[in-house]
Amino acid sequence: MIAYTAVTLARADMIGEDEKTIMLGVTVLILERHVSGTRTQKKSAMGKMRDRRSIDQTLEDYRKHAAQCLVQFPIN
Repeated sequence: MIAYTAVTLARADMIGEDEKTIMLGVTVLILERHVSGTRTQKKSAMGKMRDRRSIDQTLEDYRKHAAQCLVQFPIN
């Protein structure tokens, strides 16, 4: 969800490339540290998540859950 939101926000010129890169990096860390499965399985799951919501739904979901995600999936 974070990766999709980052790309969406960047395309809408709501964030810059640096912020998008950071959010994509956070996604990678979450996938590596907290999600089981092979790289192929994780990539497939990301595609399914991307396709299940519209851009507006994704942004709304991000706004609701971003703070909790940072608590639940610490990156430091």
